[in-house]
Amino acid sequence: MWQGEESKKLKGYDRLWIVPIYGALPFKEQIKVFDSSPSGTRKVTVATNIAEASITIPGVVYVIDCGFVKMRALHPDTGIESLMIVPISQASAQQRSGRAGRIRPGKAFRLYPESEFDKLRAFTVPEIQRIHLAPALLQLKALGINNVLRFHYLSRPPAMSMSRGLELLLALGAIDEDGKLTSPLGVQMAELPLPPMHAKALLVSGSLHCSEELLSIMAMLQVQDIFVSPFGSKHKAEIMKRKFSVEDGDHLTMLNVYSCFTEAGKTQRWCAEHYVNYKGLCRATEIRAQLLTFLRRFKIPIVSCFGTVECVSCFCCWSFIVK
Repeated sequence: MWQGEESKKLKGYDRLWIVPIYGALPFKEQIKVFDSSPSGTRKVTVATNIAEASITIPGVVYVIDCGFVKMRALHPDTGIESLMIVPISQASAQQRSGRAGRIRPGKAFRLYPESEFDKLRAFTVPEIQRIHLAPALLQLKALGINNVLRFHYLSRPPAMSMSRGLELLLALGAIDEDGKLTSPLGVQMAELPLPPMHAKALLVSGSLHCSEELLSIMAMLQVQDIFVSPFGSKHKAEIMKRKFSVEDGDHLTMLNVYSCFTEAGKTQRWCAEHYVNYKGLCRATEIRAQLLTFLRRFKIPIVSCFGTVECVSCFCCWSFIVK
């Protein structure tokens, strides 16, 4: 049972059964949301927008809508893509209220006035209009669509986003001055199931004798929430996280976690003892094996720098700087 510190201050807290649901939550914890509450208690589900449309939670009578959502978007000033907290749309608000009263009369409580509801967008901004377009543009180029500016998109992306995406691909060497896919680099980058910057880093890692380490790092970068912090054990989890931390950066910290996971036999017990996401690390192992297959097909040398931290950290800095 999820027990937040603030929830313990609630009147009648002992009669509440509080269950979280969000995408990165381990599967065994996720399915608890479908269980019936123990006798004499009321189930309270704390959810992200995964509960808005992706799943239907049985028995929901009341919905409390905060009016916000975490959404992937480009920062207008930095051009960096991140999760941003933004107001929901009117369509999302209606969808959330529709979660209440599926099996009996219910109510939705919106934590904002009607005047604010009227100011919300009618619909959520399409993803293609708010994320970095370099991956999508690279795939279009690989499909033979060279004039991506005149391509008929269902929702046309902003001109600035298109320009930034093309500039990044040019800087990485994926396309030439004429906007055509380069060979072999651009073609290989398009084949790898990675963001363009990650793909470029992996493809050139063999020449710098650290492709073994980069395989692990790139696989780990594709997985969210490597560390877990169970409520009631946050302090222990933080201490364990510090044991894995490497002062040279997060990339080497992730490499350290993956290396320890592998040395320990990739067991679920080890993950539980060290407060890391077993499902996520298993997924990273699968991704690494897939990426290794690509590198062998591309005839990229699979070599290790044998724990030379300076080599890996310098390479990470070099490969992620776009000139």
